[in-house]
Amino acid sequence: RDRILTGDWAMARLDEVSDASTGARFTRSYVEDARCGVPYITASDMLLADLKGLLLLSRKKTPQLADLQIREGWTLISCSGTIGRTAFVRAEMDRLAGSHDIIRVIPRQERIAPGYLFAFLTSRAGQSLIHQRTYGSVVQHIEPHHIADIPVPLPSPAEQQRIHNLVAGAAAARTEASRLLDEAGAYFEGLVGEM
Repeated sequence: RDRILTGDWAMARLDEVSDASTGARFTRSYVEDARCGVPYITASDMLLADLKGLLLLSRKKTPQLADLQIREGWTLISCSGTIGRTAFVRAEMDRLAGSHDIIRVIPRQERIAPGYLFAFLTSRAGQSLIHQRTYGSVVQHIEPHHIADIPVPLPSPAEQQRIHNLVAGAAAARTEASRLLDEAGAYFEGLVGEM
């Protein structure tokens, strides 16, 4: 924190370059038919490379579904149990429903590049600042207002964009890898039938 605050770069509080919130707590009703449900991602699921097999929230019985959805380019932070795990929302995760155990950090793109913000929050410095804010003696927790004043160093827009491009490229490659694995799986299922 001191090195960020006294460094030679510009700096802003996290709540000045992003909006952070958790999803509301709600009664979950699951369905088996993908046409009637939306994949539901938890703090554990958000780190998965393969998102097949997620539980499906009922569209009909989840009136607050729009408020639960996550969007591409956001950073997700686990906020209960194992604190601070981060995920960059890639294309295949766009509009999935997110658990209340995930802080959604929504970058203000006129102030900060989304991939740069994710990279900072995932860095050793970012993780240390997040972990300093946890509370709870048995099960650790953190809330959006606890991390609001985390200082975020702001390099030049060009440097932020360079880092963003690396993160976005990695996210796109992971999405493409999932698509190719699905395609390969479909080929073999076509040969022998679904197992």
